[in-house]
Amino acid sequence: MSQRSPDQEPSVLDYVKSRFAFWKPGPRLELPPLEGEHFPSEAVESETPVQALHSVPLREVETARPREPIHLPNLALASLALALLAQFTLEPRLDRSWLIGAALYLLSAGALLAAWRQNEWCLPDQFEQSPLFLDIPLRTLPVLVAIASGALAFALFGGGKFNLLNVTAWLLAIASLAAAFWKIPQGSLGLLQERWASLIRQEWSIKVPRAVLALGLTTAVIIYMRTANLGVTPSEMISDHAEKLVDINGILNGQTPVYFARNIGSEFIQNYLTAWFINLFNTGLTFISLKAVTVLCGLLTLPFVYLLARDLSSRRAGLIAAAFAGIAYWPNALSRTGLNFTLYPFFLAPALYFFLLGLKFNTPEHEKAETANLNNFILAGLCLGLGMNGYSAFQIVPVLFLFGAAFYFVHQRSKLALTTTLTGFLIMLCMALLVCLPLLRYAMDNPQAFIILAQYRVGVPFPAFAGNGFLIFFQNLVRALGLFAWDNGDMWLFSISHRPALDIISAALFNLGALLLALRYVRQRCWQDLFWLAAIPILILPSVLSLANPAENPGLDRAAGALIPAFLLVGLALDSLMTAVEKRMQSGGKQTAAFLCTALFLIASLQNYALVFKQYDAIYTQSAWNTTEIGSVVRSFANLTGSPETAWLVAYPFWVDSRLVMINAGYPERDNAMLPEKIDSTAADPRAKLFILNPQDQNDLSVLHSLYPLGWLQTYTSSQQNKDFWLYFVPADLNQPGQSAPKP
Repeated sequence: MSQRSPDQEPSVLDYVKSRFAFWKPGPRLELPPLEGEHFPSEAVESETPVQALHSVPLREVETARPREPIHLPNLALASLALALLAQFTLEPRLDRSWLIGAALYLLSAGALLAAWRQNEWCLPDQFEQSPLFLDIPLRTLPVLVAIASGALAFALFGGGKFNLLNVTAWLLAIASLAAAFWKIPQGSLGLLQERWASLIRQEWSIKVPRAVLALGLTTAVIIYMRTANLGVTPSEMISDHAEKLVDINGILNGQTPVYFARNIGSEFIQNYLTAWFINLFNTGLTFISLKAVTVLCGLLTLPFVYLLARDLSSRRAGLIAAAFAGIAYWPNALSRTGLNFTLYPFFLAPALYFFLLGLKFNTPEHEKAETANLNNFILAGLCLGLGMNGYSAFQIVPVLFLFGAAFYFVHQRSKLALTTTLTGFLIMLCMALLVCLPLLRYAMDNPQAFIILAQYRVGVPFPAFAGNGFLIFFQNLVRALGLFAWDNGDMWLFSISHRPALDIISAALFNLGALLLALRYVRQRCWQDLFWLAAIPILILPSVLSLANPAENPGLDRAAGALIPAFLLVGLALDSLMTAVEKRMQSGGKQTAAFLCTALFLIASLQNYALVFKQYDAIYTQSAWNTTEIGSVVRSFANLTGSPETAWLVAYPFWVDSRLVMINAGYPERDNAMLPEKIDSTAADPRAKLFILNPQDQNDLSVLHSLYPLGWLQTYTSSQQNKDFWLYFVPADLNQPGQSAPKP
């Protein structure tokens, strides 16, 4: 191969070899400078570019363009690390102490304050918009129709049942009130036509950016966490489920009550939704029917979590809030119980979104500002009324909205703000009253049903608790505020006893987010920041007000509304931390921030997976009675040799619910409970009989031995520890009392 002479101009191949032959010593060739550029050497003005390159020492060439130093938000990252360490010490263990965690959280708060002062970690500013007040549309005829049909519906609901006439009047009142104030934006029809034309055109161009791909993967993780092993996690029903299924069975058989008085009372929405689901998918009166509806409600809550966080901060904050809420053990466990606890956040999230959107007043150049505000108040009232028909704990939400309106007025301090706020608030309340009109009529006709519930929870009007009520209230409040990061109570039905309601990552971000929001309020005095800080203690009040039964506080069921602001704070904290990383690191900041968010999300997902599918599932299975196994025995007996009419569960204190046994056996309309004093009445039936007994029930076993000496006893060994039961089988035609037989 020919060698290049020292005076020959280097070729492109020589440059490539010089750059990639990193193992050879010596300087690397550089491209000739563009016109106007100069090499760093001071003595190369008269030399050619290549001669100048060879005259510059290697060290000067390598340091001619130094790399930018990597700047990290050290104080912010230190605050996060200390918060994570603090929360790790608060995880359940034998030697757990809140003192260590509190000390570490104080250090974390100090680092956050220092980062805030240096503008290293702070929330984006909130900008108040100039209020614009237009003439409120008022259509007299729809208002009169709403009043007349509402009064008629109120009178027709006196029977406490839904029927075609009162439902028609009720829906007409709701629709008329909405029509009286609803405004259709100008050009909306043309916009719909344009969207439809773009939808049906033949050629589509679809681009899938990386953000959409990440969103799809996150959605897949959330759906998996909420629906995986739904049939077996949790596995067994309890008496509350039996009450629900009995009520739903009544609906399927033509009953239409406004309020279900069984088991201290229950609102109607979940029961009718489940009955509709059973009719649509033919899932039957089963545990999976209950769980499918509540899990779906839980998933549909997440889009409004995103919208709330987006309006408070940014789209990325909304996505983070919805993602962490989607994988969290708290809402996951609530929705998997199949009870109406999930309806609290399900209706609260859209109600909050439309209410807060209604209080936002755009600048005058936005022509549709007033249209959006009035419509949003109507939608907020609709969600508020539906929530009142869903779960009793939702009754605290009007109080929260009252505080929100007060915060808005105090910070605006103008007659215009007062007029607009009161107008929208009254429209919202009127809509909510119409939506929950059937429940209001039932409460007026049957006040005793609600007094019993108040006595059970609060102990009023006749105090049913011992001690100072105010002291119990404040003790409950302190305990309930600690549910996020310390102790979520002792309710095995929907929680893991005495652990934080949030995972390590979410709890740390929640506490940091609360401090960030408080700091922004001090600096900027935005009423929304104060509203969200106040929302947490207000929304846990249904749990705090368990004065007659303090052991039920904190309860993740009655405090479920607080998970909405909790995960908003998670989204705000992590989004603002990512922004701090991006600003400090001019090169590679976005990639580093995305890696940090992904890592935290994956760690939280793994912990929540273990919490739901291992710890919660195991505790639930140990605590619930094995009615599925007993039901399978009854079903086998009925199919092979006997009848469901001659299979009885002998009653025993604090044992299984006989209704659940028959529901699991496939006979939801039967109850095979047998009181001990009525065992003798079974002797007249010549068919084969099966008696199921608790292993400790020696008295009833002796009665059966004396009544049916030809019967035999078998112990059914359960797959669950300490859940065995006895089977006493009496053959057909050989079970007449008094016949002699060998002793068993």
